[in-house]
Amino acid sequence: GIHTQCLACVERCKGLHDGPLMLCRFIRHPLFLAVFCVLSLSAKAWSVEKTGHDADSEADAGEDSKDANHKQRTKDGHTIEVVASPLQTDDTAVESADRSEIESSGSSSADQILEMFSGLGVSSGRKGQRSISMRGFAQRQVAVFWDGIPLESPYDGTLDLSLIPAELLESVTVLKGAGSILFGPNGMGGAVNLRTRSLRSLPVLGVSVQAGQFDSVHASVYHAHRYGPVEALVLLGLAQRSAFGLSSRFSPSPNEDGGRRENSSLDMIHTLAKILWHVGEGHEIHADLRLIDGKKGVVPDAFADSARVRYWDFDPTRDLSVSLGHTGHYDAGWRSDEVAYLGTYQNRLLSYDDSTYSTQGLPRAFTSDYHDWVLGLRLSASGMVSEKDWVTWLSRSWLGMEHDAHEQILDSQKSDPVSKTWMSAAQEFQFLMGRRWSLSAALQTDLELIPGLDGREKSLDWAVLPMASARFWALEWLSIKTTTARRARYATLKERFSSDGVFRLANPDLGPESAWHFGLDLIAEPWPFLHASLSVFDAEVQDLIENLPVETQNHTAEQLVNIGHARMAGVEVAVKYKPREKIVLRVSYSWLFSRRLDESPPDDRLEYRPSHKFVLQAHGQMNSWLHFWTGIRVLGPSYFINPDTLSWGRLGVYAVWDARLEFALSNRASAWVMMSNILDSDYQTQYGFPEPGRAVWAGLRFFYMGADKKQVQE
Repeated sequence: GIHTQCLACVERCKGLHDGPLMLCRFIRHPLFLAVFCVLSLSAKAWSVEKTGHDADSEADAGEDSKDANHKQRTKDGHTIEVVASPLQTDDTAVESADRSEIESSGSSSADQILEMFSGLGVSSGRKGQRSISMRGFAQRQVAVFWDGIPLESPYDGTLDLSLIPAELLESVTVLKGAGSILFGPNGMGGAVNLRTRSLRSLPVLGVSVQAGQFDSVHASVYHAHRYGPVEALVLLGLAQRSAFGLSSRFSPSPNEDGGRRENSSLDMIHTLAKILWHVGEGHEIHADLRLIDGKKGVVPDAFADSARVRYWDFDPTRDLSVSLGHTGHYDAGWRSDEVAYLGTYQNRLLSYDDSTYSTQGLPRAFTSDYHDWVLGLRLSASGMVSEKDWVTWLSRSWLGMEHDAHEQILDSQKSDPVSKTWMSAAQEFQFLMGRRWSLSAALQTDLELIPGLDGREKSLDWAVLPMASARFWALEWLSIKTTTARRARYATLKERFSSDGVFRLANPDLGPESAWHFGLDLIAEPWPFLHASLSVFDAEVQDLIENLPVETQNHTAEQLVNIGHARMAGVEVAVKYKPREKIVLRVSYSWLFSRRLDESPPDDRLEYRPSHKFVLQAHGQMNSWLHFWTGIRVLGPSYFINPDTLSWGRLGVYAVWDARLEFALSNRASAWVMMSNILDSDYQTQYGFPEPGRAVWAGLRFFYMGADKKQVQE
């Protein structure tokens, strides 16, 4: 085995003989070859230790066949990976967190996981929702997926990520910019894919309980097993709290006394069920169900004047989704995926008279019911077209269609339903040329149909979105990639049709926003224990949807129109370092310039886009029974418009430090303790909505792997 490893190292070095003469002599030096062999053997040993089996037999390890990626090696040494996710995992702008990292961090929801990604900001909204921004793009401008299926409310194009339990997630993958177009429309700023728990990664039976201050409890029970050709998974859980605590540094305001945050209660349940049926060699049928249901208090604006304070509750808020699909593997590495899905989103917003949250007698009180549903179909195929001489030709195709509908009932008055239908098709080709070049070209076409309303004719919007990229390996461990792409986002049903008939007017003719992306990425991995990347990006946004004053017969109203132009540009640096065998250190920094180009300073600012973000994470296993994780993030500053004074304000820089320790009690049980916001920082991600202060959590987990899964895990 050692002899084979050494020969492989020598062959890799010979591949660089077309470089400068001095480099050739250095690479052929015996000392260099010896060091290279040692590093290669270390990487091999680390891979075997980490997975519990030889890396060359990884396909047999036990990733469930629905999520597993198909790999093969070309004549020129490139590894081709046909991925199940709509995001390309070999793209340089991709960042991900697997199940072990999610568990290590102690994150309880999807928004907490995403907070530790570079280039992403997470903020609290006025309805209590937690949403992201990616390189300056708001969440409705980012495509968010659940196992490749769009995860968004059809009405406003977003979903509260704090309601997505981390316990349901196997991994989180983020694609920043536009490195690939194979994920459909509305990903103008990038994409996020939340992949649910793997059938084979879960124990046969497990229970997890976590408790914290203010009666906070997170609990789940799960079961996963194979019954002949059928694999099944069921996960049930709940999340409850009476409130969350504010920082001791918070100064009381007219609407918030401090201590327990006003109306921050939560009472949710969640369910995930998956079935995978192996119907034949290389073919599986999968069915999935997701239910998130409960009630959530909406925290009031801590600084708003009395006329603008809202006393709201969501009761209930419900998300139910089902899907049925097929995955097939064929000769020459070809793979096909087909999935049909149906989702319903329902919430009732209760507006009360005052802070007692008990009466609805004043004009400000109301009851609003939203009923949304979505029906869609997605088809994809990928594989190798040909492999001749020094060129390998890969193909990826994608076709999707979806119908969205929304209906509102306001104080028993039913509004006219609104809907839209879109279709998207994309074709991408990748050419691997020798050992140094990878070229990609793609074209996506989007169509959106808006039915007629109030006597209006149907409207049809369309967009043609090209993409081209080139990647060059200057050395085996050093590559440079450049990307140019155009992305678009269609207006949401809310942006088109929301109107109060007086001061806010609907605009069914809203067109799509679009952005040209330009990116340059440098990736270096000189040793198995060190990975570094540098990204420079620029996005030129056109037809930005903004409010415009409109003169009517009696007054001035506002209407959304396509008038804005903006620039989102910046730099990201990330380093992953493995100083010891079971310890990982991650450091990242991102700088963002986000400005409107159709306004003069200071009105050219875009709200709630932090200019700087620094993240430091470390996690690892100290010994056989102790695992640690710690993370620090520093963000800011960001700007906002004060809703009371309509003048610009500034949220300063803040730092948040979290840490977690997990103790192995036995081979079937573990316990952990976690402290979030150790510094007890008093900070806001949106003006008027202070974030939680210091909090302490403790938890227990009991599990039984089963004989087959235990062997794979070991």
